[in-house]
Amino acid sequence: MNEFFFKTIREGSINEVRSMLDKNPVLVNSKDARGSTPLILATYYDEMEIAKLLLEKGAKIDAVDASGNTALMGVCFKGFTDIAKLLIEKKAELNGRNAMGATCLIYA
Repeated sequence: MNEFFFKTIREGSINEVRSMLDKNPVLVNSKDARGSTPLILATYYDEMEIAKLLLEKGAKIDAVDASGNTALMGVCFKGFTDIAKLLIEKKAELNGRNAMGATCLIYA
């Protein structure tokens, strides 16, 4: 089920993501095979509405993937400023470091 959930996020199917979260709320902070959370994945794919939904459903904003990257680090790297603004407004950690010692500012 988890892999289908993450595939649904990558495809941007917000209604399906919402339905799956309603049926199984623990998915909100689950991890895929690479250690990414739904929020990290949604932000990495520039899925703003899904990111908002995940935050509303209790996604941990500063959760890290297997490399220690947060959602904010990912969007800074990709240049997705609108999602970066959302995460900052929601109080994402600005000074955290990943496994290589990089910060959001370094990626920005």
